[in-house]
Formats: sequence, structure tokens, C-alpha cells
Amino acid sequence: MQTSFLNKALNFKFKPNVIENIKVLIFSFYCLSYSIYIMGFLNRYINFIFLFLFMLICFIQLIVNKTDLKKVLFKDDVFLYMLAIVFILIYSLGVQIYNNDLKGYLYSQLLYLIAPFLVAILWVWTTPKDYLFVYFYILFARGLIQFSFKFFTEFSIENIKKITWFNSNSSVFETKLAHDFLFYLIIFRSHNNKKLAFLCLLICLLSFKRLSFILSVVFLFIYKFLPKRKVSPILITILVIFFTLVPFIVLWLISDGGQSFFLNTFGMELDKFTTGRVDLIETVLNGMNGHYNGFGSISNFLNKNNSSIDLVSMHCDILMLYLECSIVSVFLYINSILRIGRKNYITLFMALYLILELVISQFLTNMGAWTIFFMFVYYMAVTDQKTNKECMIK
Repeated sequence: MQTSFLNKALNFKFKPNVIENIKVLIFSFYCLSYSIYIMGFLNRYINFIFLFLFMLICFIQLIVNKTDLKKVLFKDDVFLYMLAIVFILIYSLGVQIYNNDLKGYLYSQLLYLIAPFLVAILWVWTTPKDYLFVYFYILFARGLIQFSFKFFTEFSIENIKKITWFNSNSSVFETKLAHDFLFYLIIFRSHNNKKLAFLCLLICLLSFKRLSFILSVVFLFIYKFLPKRKVSPILITILVIFFTLVPFIVLWLISDGGQSFFLNTFGMELDKFTTGRVDLIETVLNGMNGHYNGFGSISNFLNKNNSSIDLVSMHCDILMLYLECSIVSVFLYINSILRIGRKNYITLFMALYLILELVISQFLTNMGAWTIFFMFVYYMAVTDQKTNKECMIK
């Protein structure tokens, strides 16, 4: 049978499976509708409808196939991640009931945490291996559409020359899509598609988000040296302990003593170094004065009280999670992410990037990057030849 152009281009072969083709189509509509929403031509609810329709079909597949949930893959991951989510929910509800101030933003914020994981786990439980990688091409196409639409009129040699390391606003191409394209770079390099990996590298560099800028280059240099085995549990434990303590480190750094130490040591004000994050965190600490109302309350406070800048986060999500939901939630969440990401050192690299973004930015609600991360972790797990017997979908 003659191979189609699409199959040649994407280097995979579809099997005659109507349901899987429908899932691919719906997921494509989900990605396309998100791009149209970003362009300002579509309501976000339409995008969510396609997402939930995709998950519904996966869920129906589980029922129709009479899947034994006791035998599915990654049960430990599901337990750890949902434990963190349930704790955040119960803690937040308890605080809101105590404050006699129930708020709907709790559920909308939790949706951003739950949806990416559910999409990935339902997808890997129900999708044949031959179909898995095509989803990354669909996600990649979504990113290209968004990037091209946003910066088509800005692309010029002059604008590229303006980019300088010393000015974080020097690139007109700066975009949160840099996170996604760093992950696409990792995915395509791991799949030995060097041309698409190089394209992703160029977009990462143009986007000029400093962490993704640096790590995109770093990953290409260290890729061949990264062990392909599962990450040591001792290393994961050390990382969990360290990142659980990060909120306390941040609070010390923004104290008078911490800022003086930073200035005396590095000769630069901490607020300037962090591009205003210290001032933003102090605005939250002083403005809310310890009266947090569960998950999402800090973003809600900033939405209501910022005057000239459209800020919805204190740009330190790991501290935000601690203030809103206690250090237990930080431990449970970080522990789940790192243990999910320990499938190998490539996925650990991605997990560490996400956690670093939680330290320096607003990232908990970045559904795009989290969806890509969870999907690729499970793709790597079920297609790893060394663990193929262990990872067969039952």
C-alpha cells in the first residue's frame, strides 16, 4: 500500500482505527481553536469544549474496553498528583469556610492544574503507540500558528539586532511560547528530528525568555551525555527537600537582611535584578497582611488592586502556593512533579525547568507547557525500549 504524504512527512503510520482518527481530529480542533482564541476571534469556552470532548472520548474508551484500573500504568503518579490537588482543594475550602468567604476562583484555578494531567493520563491509557507522537506535531503546529500570527509584521533584521542580554524588554518577539518551544526542542531532538529541533531553538532565542534561552542551548550540548535510565530516588528526594524549602529562602532574600546581603555581595539591588519581583511580592505581603483565602486568592487580590499594570500573579508561584495553602501543599506538589518526571534524565530536565519557572514566574496556570510535559513524560515511558515490557498498556 502506498504511503501517504502525511505519513512520510511525520514519519509514522496510522492503523485503520476510526476512533483514534476522530481523537486526533478533535485534538487538532482543540489546538486550532486555542490559536484562534489567542488571536481574539473565538471564545475560550469553545476551546475548552474540544478539550473536554477529547477527554470524554478517552474516558468512554476506558469503559467500552472494560479497562481494569488496577492494572493501568502510572497509578502511583495519579495518586501522588491527585493527592496534591485534593490537599490544595480541602485546605482552601477549609480556609474559605473559616473566613466565611467562599470564592469561585478556587475551582477555575484548580482546573488549570487538573486538566493537563488528566488529558495526558487518559491519552496514554487509551491511545495506541503508533498514534502517540502525532499529537506532538499537532501541538507544535499550534505554537507555530500563534508565533507567526503574533510576530509576522515584526520580523526584521533590525528587530533581531535590537535584542540584548542587558535589557529583558529588548526583544519584540518575547512571548510565553518560549516555554513550549523549549519543550518542542527537547521532544524533537529526542526523536532525532534535528531540523525541527533547530527551528525550535531559533524561536527560543528570538523569544528571549532568559531561562528558556539559556536552557535551550544547554540541552543541545548535554543531550548526548544525559543518562537514559530512570533517575535515582536519592537525587529526587534531595531535590524535593530543596525546592520545598525555597519559599523560606525567598522570604529571607526579600527581607531587609537578605536584600542587604545581596547588595553587598553582588553590588546590585535584588529588586532590580529580579525586574521588580521583590516590590510585587512585598505588595502582596503588605496588602494582604497574612489574610489569604486559599488557592487563587493572591491572583484575585492583584487583579482587584493593581492600578497601572495588568498583573494576576506575584511571579513566584512556589511562594504563592506556600502562602495560600501551607508548606504541605508545596511539598506534595513538588514531590509529585519530580517523581512523575523521574522516568529518565530528559524528563527530569523538563521537570526542573517547570519548577524553576514556579520560583521566578507565574507558571502554575500555564496549561500549554504542563500538557506538553505530562504527555511527553508518558510517551517516553511507554516507548522506552529498555522498559517496554514494564510499560505495555494493559
